[in-house]
Amino acid sequence: MLFRHAKQNRDRDALRYEGPKLVVAVVVFLGVSAVIPLYNKVVFDGVAGDKGFPYPLTTTLLQLGFTAVALTVGDALRRAWRVAAVKYADAYAYAEVGGLRLRRDNAVDASESDASVSSAQSEPLTTLDESARLIGDGLAEDAHASRRGAQREQRGGDLEAPGAQRTRHHYQERVRPQEVQEARGSRGVACPPGTESIESGRGVSWSEESYIGDPLDQSWIFGPELWYKFRITMPIGTLFGAKYAVTNVGLKLMPLAPHLLLQATDLMFTVLFAHMINRERLNRLELTACVGSTLGTVLVAYRTNQILPPGTGLYAITVNLVSPILLGLCVTLLRKASHHLLVREAGPFGRVPGMNPVELTAIKLWWSCFVIFPFVILFEDGGLEHLGVNTSTVSVPVSEFARNESPALWCAALGGGIFILVFQVNMTWMSTMATAVTVGVIGSLKIFPQWIVAVLFARSLDLSWANLSGATMLLGFSLLWTYSRYDSAMTDSRLRYKSKPTKRRSESIRRQIIKKGRATSGYGSTGGSSSSSSANEATATLARQAPS
Repeated sequence: MLFRHAKQNRDRDALRYEGPKLVVAVVVFLGVSAVIPLYNKVVFDGVAGDKGFPYPLTTTLLQLGFTAVALTVGDALRRAWRVAAVKYADAYAYAEVGGLRLRRDNAVDASESDASVSSAQSEPLTTLDESARLIGDGLAEDAHASRRGAQREQRGGDLEAPGAQRTRHHYQERVRPQEVQEARGSRGVACPPGTESIESGRGVSWSEESYIGDPLDQSWIFGPELWYKFRITMPIGTLFGAKYAVTNVGLKLMPLAPHLLLQATDLMFTVLFAHMINRERLNRLELTACVGSTLGTVLVAYRTNQILPPGTGLYAITVNLVSPILLGLCVTLLRKASHHLLVREAGPFGRVPGMNPVELTAIKLWWSCFVIFPFVILFEDGGLEHLGVNTSTVSVPVSEFARNESPALWCAALGGGIFILVFQVNMTWMSTMATAVTVGVIGSLKIFPQWIVAVLFARSLDLSWANLSGATMLLGFSLLWTYSRYDSAMTDSRLRYKSKPTKRRSESIRRQIIKKGRATSGYGSTGGSSSSSSANEATATLARQAPS
């Protein structure tokens, strides 16, 4: 599928690991998607004549609230574990440099003797503190030379003893120079000490692998920038709360099988909003699949209107078609929020360093609960009657139902939150590995396990021509859509990979730059201004061939 971030960075190792992770996410997504509607339908209608829990909005609030509380507690425990781990961590493993918590790189040569190792290990703390001070002052290069001179004087002019090289700590950083400049220019974030020396090649050595940041500065749900995170997740949280509430209302109004078939219309709306918001393009085959699935939806809606009681069919169909529209918006905006918070701002110098899908999902679900709660009061707890409106969606207010009925029904409604918990974390995790259209493709596949489960547990099968034709069109065009998007993704990946030079070729070009520059400038001899200008021209010519 579309491993966007790995593909943009040309990280072949990331591509190798993204594949299995996405497969696991898809399997979990399809399995949980098939269980959730069946479970909620049983909760609403009851089992074997038992009384159900006929409050879809309250069920939504209970399940999303349970999931939000569980994720919040989990994120707080993760924060407490991190604090405890840092408190008892090895003092030699980290250094405080300019307000940052950095990890040193100590490479021990196995060929050296134990005596040299022990003598080298007695120095790191002094060298660590000294290096921290020098980095903050920007004088690491001069001080390093003076320290080497003092060591030679102590040893009678000899070179450094074996093992001394291992005590030189290189504080390394993961952010690229371009990202540091963007952070400094757009958000006003101070650059770490020594970052300016990356481009000039002097001062402290930095790279992309070893910087871990301060573990205590990692984002958590009650940490800094709380309002910023709530503001970014407000649209997706509001839409998801409305979508899930409308879905449960529609599920209560009609049988499970036609409800699930009507939900397959979300493919068309996901495509529409992905094109409008994220500017993602589609080909003719994909548009054909969207039109075909829409025609199948029309046939299913026509048959559903015939089997429902008179006067309720149009209302039930309308409610069940509003849910796919909201889902299309949810998928697109979730992709946008995930990229912003989990990729763009989650770096060590972003506004929310180290933010994870659990934290994002918890904040999103809290917004959903805030949105649903007023509607529970109005439509299921007699709020409309208190306002003078005589229309009510339930016969008994939910507060009175809670006093008279067994708590087991409440526990049954609340138990669905476990499936919502797994589904939401998996959905957010999957959206970080694929584009909105790709998530829409995977979402279109959920109709297969859902419809199979609905048919297996249905009391009777509808074998009318409209229902069979509509179901066949929806399933067939969903499969066609999935194949088309997969083929487009693989083709795009191959073309993009071939259009860029490999890492080995890039290193070869850079070596040619160095070699050509030395040869032209007369390395080791007295070269004049002409040789220096020729070297600059040769270096510039080869530099244009190297990738940026």
